[in-house]
Amino acid sequence: MRPRRTGNRRPHAPAPPATRAEWFDGIARGVRAGLPATEAVIAAPACSASVQRLQQALTAGVALPDALSGPDPLLSVLRGCMPGGALSPVALDIAAANARAGDDLGGEVKVAVSYALHSARLLTALPFLMLGGAAVLGGGARDGLAAAGPVACVVAGSLANLAGSRWMRRIISAASWQSPASDAAAIAEALVVHLAAGGTVPAAFDALAPGSSECSETSRMLHEGRPLAEALSPLQLAAPSVVDTLERAHRDGLPLVASLSRTAADLRSRERDHVLAAVRRIPARAAAPLVLCVLPSFVLTAVVPLGLASIGAMRTPAT
Repeated sequence: MRPRRTGNRRPHAPAPPATRAEWFDGIARGVRAGLPATEAVIAAPACSASVQRLQQALTAGVALPDALSGPDPLLSVLRGCMPGGALSPVALDIAAANARAGDDLGGEVKVAVSYALHSARLLTALPFLMLGGAAVLGGGARDGLAAAGPVACVVAGSLANLAGSRWMRRIISAASWQSPASDAAAIAEALVVHLAAGGTVPAAFDALAPGSSECSETSRMLHEGRPLAEALSPLQLAAPSVVDTLERAHRDGLPLVASLSRTAADLRSRERDHVLAAVRRIPARAAAPLVLCVLPSFVLTAVVPLGLASIGAMRTPAT
């Protein structure tokens, strides 16, 4: 008796992990629904391994402030959303918007870089595809490929191909590195989040201290009562525009959250321009490995061995 078919049902694919913005949005919804801060964090969809470890620690009974003591950037942002121990939905909304903008930039860069990666893979695989196809289709040439000359050419071509592939991958990965503005933008955004939640500037730097030595030094100097200009000096190299914004707001009485928000937006815009410009330069920078490595590899791997094998086959007398 044949078993009855139940239809062509396929198992459901696992749901993709949540994004950072979805995690912050989930926490904000829980807080607005009246959940305690710990339960809101546990109920939000996890977006990374560090968030999963945080949720496991909270489930095991660790207090939220203690669980957020690590240097992870996500934990640092969430730490900034709870001045006084209470999570601020407004600050969580700002953190979600910042994370969404960062994810959008990362997706844009990933798409642009993927074109270059696929092109590099195709160009480095093409000589071997042509060699394999010729060896399969041409019986006489295939027999001659085992001779010393063709084998030496294939080995030399493979080494040149490997060098060209690694060279192009370094060029592509260098194009997707963060710009110098990214760290400064992260500091400005974290300050905005903490200040929007009702925190103070010293408390904001306290929240940033575990993940940044510069912010830790600034926090220490602020608590020692140093003047603001002196306390901000450790950040002068890492985030000069943030230092200028804080000093100008302090001197002129400007609204700090609005000023820092504009600074963060400007820094993110500069980061985007920097990264996308580097991605657009990939074809020009990849010309060197293409000419010096990939093209000689194509000749040594796909052209010369087949030519030598064909000549050897013509010289071999018929049996």
